[in-house]
Amino acid sequence: MLPYEILQSEIENLLEKTRQFSQGGESASFFETLTFIKQSRYLAPYNALLVKQQRSSATLVIPEERWRSKYGRNLRPGVQPIVIMKIFGPVEFVYDIKDIEGIEENPIPGYKPNLPTEEICRALFPTEGDLRGIEGLYDDVVRACRRQRLQLEEYPLGITLSGRVRVKDARFLTPRKGIKAENRLINYVLQVNSTHPLEIRFAALVHELAHIFCGHLDEFQDGIFKRKELSDQELEAEAVSYLFCYRHGFRPKSEQYLASYLIEGRTPSVAGFGPIIDALKKIEDMLKPVEVQAVPTKFRISVGGYTGSSYCLELRDEALIYEECEWAYEPVRTVEIKAAFKDWRHFWLECQKVGLWSWQSKYEGVELCDGTDWEIEIIWDNREVFSCGTNAFPGDDVFTETSDYPPPFKKFLGAVRKLVGGLPFT
Repeated sequence: MLPYEILQSEIENLLEKTRQFSQGGESASFFETLTFIKQSRYLAPYNALLVKQQRSSATLVIPEERWRSKYGRNLRPGVQPIVIMKIFGPVEFVYDIKDIEGIEENPIPGYKPNLPTEEICRALFPTEGDLRGIEGLYDDVVRACRRQRLQLEEYPLGITLSGRVRVKDARFLTPRKGIKAENRLINYVLQVNSTHPLEIRFAALVHELAHIFCGHLDEFQDGIFKRKELSDQELEAEAVSYLFCYRHGFRPKSEQYLASYLIEGRTPSVAGFGPIIDALKKIEDMLKPVEVQAVPTKFRISVGGYTGSSYCLELRDEALIYEECEWAYEPVRTVEIKAAFKDWRHFWLECQKVGLWSWQSKYEGVELCDGTDWEIEIIWDNREVFSCGTNAFPGDDVFTETSDYPPPFKKFLGAVRKLVGGLPFT
């Protein structure tokens, strides 16, 4: 399933009331910045923070060239650019939607100045949809934690406790010099309440990871909370969880905790975003695909039907055997393909994006005489999937075009075609 619809958050509603009564100050500024980073999923967190500090009224920012090429709009004369960091380069200049000529008289479809910024972001810059859904994302974070040697446990905790983290007993600590980047979490034990719903377990998992990455626990200083008051540490950890969950497409149930800071008029400083953004980046980096062995140990994919074309791709002795068939599965050509490592790596990345490892074992649709059957069996780098279907596919819950496959399955077939050098596979 795809992440469920994001509604306007409790924090945003409270901020609106705060503005009406001319209150706020530094506390409101903190939460306005938090909200801007949350909704600007198309910007890296550091860049969203930079934008907000330079232009507090910014709504949506992209480079001038994109305003021109995608929307056919020009900048108003003399507008001041906003500076963000550029990948593999020093800086890049971006401009807010309010910097565009005639935006009020001739608005871009989907843009209304009185809409909440969250809705404008979704209308004009929709996220590509994380096809893994919340279940796949949770599984990926769990795998990443275990890859870094975190002792992660799920079992019933107290009804009011979603999760907790602690440092291992001193007898079992790995010395500082023995900790490599790939086992950064080896000295910690993290527990998640298995009785809670998935979205609460997910938010709790990220919250507890944030405690580690914000530096609240130091395994070489008796494993107790350090540096700040406990309430400030909880604010930082919950801010990380709030940002991570929203930026990955679902609303955390625990945002009421953050809203309580605004209600009580506490004044967290915008300067405190340093550890929050740093921890957020470290957790997001955990989800980046790792290098894998070049070739799967088992690989077979087939799709098609009796009354039309059908295709099969199977790995035999490190070579891909591609077979195309016509009516009644009559073979018309067979091709042997030697995929390069870069081709396999690209295919692996696409499998990650569509959440292949979380697909169900079977998808069943309506019975048709000329329907489509498909089957996938892959074992690769300690992961495996066996999934098949008849006239039903992963992602059917968001399938809107009856003449085409749902997005996850369509993207997967596109990755297969690229792996075989553009040969047809549907």
